[in-house]
Amino acid sequence: MEHREFVERQQLCNLRAMRYLSPGTPLPQPATYEERRLLADLVALPDDTDPLPWLRRERGALATRIALRETLRYLRSFVGTAWIESGPDRGVVRTVVDWLRDEERNLSAETLTLAVARLQPLRSLPAALVAPTSEQSRSVPPNAPARLLLELLALPPSADPLAWLEHAHGAYAAGVAFAVVLQQGLPSPQLEIGHPIRVVQLTDVRRDERLTIGIQEIMFGPEGFALAMSVNVPIPSFRTPAAQAPFPPWMVWRNPYWGGFERVADDRGHHYIVRGSQLHTGSHPTWRHHVPAAAEDRPALFERLHMAFYPAVAADAGELLFAADATELLMTPDDPSARPDLRIDPFT
Repeated sequence: MEHREFVERQQLCNLRAMRYLSPGTPLPQPATYEERRLLADLVALPDDTDPLPWLRRERGALATRIALRETLRYLRSFVGTAWIESGPDRGVVRTVVDWLRDEERNLSAETLTLAVARLQPLRSLPAALVAPTSEQSRSVPPNAPARLLLELLALPPSADPLAWLEHAHGAYAAGVAFAVVLQQGLPSPQLEIGHPIRVVQLTDVRRDERLTIGIQEIMFGPEGFALAMSVNVPIPSFRTPAAQAPFPPWMVWRNPYWGGFERVADDRGHHYIVRGSQLHTGSHPTWRHHVPAAAEDRPALFERLHMAFYPAVAADAGELLFAADATELLMTPDDPSARPDLRIDPFT
C-alpha cells in the first residue's frame, strides 16, 4: 500500500478487515439503500484495487451526491451562532437545515439541487462569516466543507451544482463519500469491548530508530479487545532535516505523537477492525513510571496509548499480529481549533 495520510490509511485498513472478519460478525449498515449497496461494492473489491479511484470512476455520480449532502450538512454548525441568530439570514439557514433533516435519507439529485437553490439568498454573505479566521490562523485556509460551501454560493444560479462538483472536485467527493459510507458501516469509534473477561499483563518492548513501544496489557472482552501501550519518541527522531522545514505561523508549539497500529489479524486468517484510540502525551519526569527501562536514558516525549479492536478474538485463534504500514509522527498545532492535525513524516 502506497504512502497515505494516517487517517486515510486507517480507513483503507478497516475496509480490508471487513473482508476477513470472523463469519457472522455483526456490523451496522448505512442509512440509505444506495449507500448500503455502495458499501457492499467496496467490501467486494479485490484487495489490490484502490477504492478511491474506483469510486470516482465507477460511482462518481453517487459519490458527488453524498459529498454535496455532507457539504450542506455543514450548515448545521451555523445554527445557534451569533451571526445567524441575530442576522437576516437566520430563516434561510434554519429552513435549509430543517428541510435537510426531513430529507435525511433522500439522496436524489433533484432534492440536493433544490437545497442548493434555497441557499441563493446567502450569496451576498461575506466569506469571513462562512469560513471565519482568527488572528492566529488567518494564514490557514478554511476547512474543506467551508471552502466548498463558499464555491457553491458563488456559482451562477443556472449552474448544475452536482455537475460542477463532479468536474471540479471529483477526487474530493470520492474521498468524502468513501469516509462517510465506511463510517456508517463500522462500529462506533469508542473504546468499548464490554466487561473485560481477561486482562493479561505484558512487558513486551518493540523498538526501532524512531520509536520504542512498550506493550503493557491486553484486555479481552465479549465485544472486542484492547491494548494499553507506552510509547517513547526520541527527540532526535523529529529533529531531522526533513522536519525542520518552515512551519506555518499558527504552529507555535509542536507535539509529535504516534498514531498506533493500523492492522490486526490472527493466525486463522481473521482480521479485526481498529475501533478507536485514546492518546495522552507527557514529558519524561511526569511519565517515567510508564517508560520502558531501555528508553529512560534518552531525551524524549512519551505517550500513553489505548486502542480498541472489534470483534472479540475468534475462539480458534492462537496468535494476534499487530502491524502498521508506516511509523509516522503526527504533529498538532498549539491551537487545535485553528487547523486540523498536520501530519508530517520526518523519515522520508
